[in-house]
Amino acid sequence: MKIGQRVKIGINKPEIWVKAAVGCLNGKTGTVEQIKDYSRFSENNILVRFDTPAPIWWTNQTPWTAGWFNEKDLN
Repeated sequence: MKIGQRVKIGINKPEIWVKAAVGCLNGKTGTVEQIKDYSRFSENNILVRFDTPAPIWWTNQTPWTAGWFNEKDLN
């Protein structure tokens, strides 16, 4: 992964996410904005800025415009 790369969300382990969130985030496209390199201990975390805000999945939530994802969740 590199900053500026185009990606598509494809959540690898949906069981660790809120079910409704998976439905709203899977398939979203965006651009890699930041990378936290945790490769020594675990997977990298990637901040993805979405092309369009993700739908909300609970009451009083503001639409997500970006989110942190495990590197394995990005295609």
